[in-house]
Amino acid sequence: MNQKQFTLLLALLLVLGAAAWWHSRIRSAAWVPSAGATPGAPLLGNFQVNDVSRIRILDRTNALDLHKVNGIWAVAQRSDYPADFSKISRFLIKLRDLKIVQAEPVTPEQLPQLDLAPPGQGTNSATLLAFYDAAGKPLRVLRLGSPHLHQSSGFQSDNWPDGRYVLTASNATSVAIITDPLSDAGTAPQSWLDKSFFTIRNPNSISARFPNPTNSWKVTRPGPANSWALADAKPGEKLDPSQVSSVAYGISSPSFDDAFPALTGVWSHPARVVVTTTNGFHYAITIGNKTNEAYYVKVQTSFTAPPAPAAGGKETPAQIAAAQKAYTASLKTLRDQFQQDTALARWTYLVPEWTIQPLLKHRFQLLLPNPKPAATKLPPVPAEKGSAGK
Repeated sequence: MNQKQFTLLLALLLVLGAAAWWHSRIRSAAWVPSAGATPGAPLLGNFQVNDVSRIRILDRTNALDLHKVNGIWAVAQRSDYPADFSKISRFLIKLRDLKIVQAEPVTPEQLPQLDLAPPGQGTNSATLLAFYDAAGKPLRVLRLGSPHLHQSSGFQSDNWPDGRYVLTASNATSVAIITDPLSDAGTAPQSWLDKSFFTIRNPNSISARFPNPTNSWKVTRPGPANSWALADAKPGEKLDPSQVSSVAYGISSPSFDDAFPALTGVWSHPARVVVTTTNGFHYAITIGNKTNEAYYVKVQTSFTAPPAPAAGGKETPAQIAAAQKAYTASLKTLRDQFQQDTALARWTYLVPEWTIQPLLKHRFQLLLPNPKPAATKLPPVPAEKGSAGK
């Protein structure tokens, strides 16, 4: 072999090596595995969950996009409302740890039988599950097919999902079976929302204003240890403690089903509930139309910081410093809560009926019924004289 032939051979080896390296990089980035699934192998290979910045789920009719906005997970289909980080984290870790328990050979013609046809190809198409990094590069792409049924007996009705058929590559010659049905890989945006909501602590005033003023009311109390009293009570009006308790309970820790940006056309006859608290919060709650056992609700929050504790003149410097430190820490907590509440205030929420219904009580529904006057007992009618024995 002369020098020229050696140089050509070396150049060819370098080209082949570079091509192999580039092919390996592409396979690693897009995760195009070997054509067959291997039992016992991790479903997603060496999946780095911290590299994921976007998750896309596409089923036969809907699409869901979860992505990071300024480092915070958000739901694109809800105008980037904050997503439930704990749910996303559990979902990613579960997928990272999933292993292939069984592999079955498959032909392209058999894919529709397992609901693994390419997305968008009819009722037997797969659910597409894709993960991307911050630059938009795909990290992993899967097709999720029909559930794998546990064969508990000879009766089909006794079978239940114990896993799922998964296609790990478009050119796969076998499908993987995993032990999780991945039922949480759904496209309903509301199921991925962060359901942390307004938390109203220690209310000292609750009022409700309705289109008919006679139904409006306001109750107050000096502090959490005191009883509620009806403002501007009329003669004979007395609060029913159980009814007022249901109102206060409904606002103490409310929840919601869904969240939307500003909506119009859902405020035909709104009610307005205003709540103030002992720690300086003021909540203005607008209740709109009802739909499917829930109400459209908006909440606006304002906050007035409570005054610093005044010294009585007998405190030591250490006691004054401790009180100031406690006040500063408490004020930070309150301001953090206000910041969270303010961020949520630009949305319209769909709140369950059971949470809102107590706030919609009319004035008379908060009152004890008026006692009925005692019946007057009339004296017996005397018998007529001479009537006996006739």
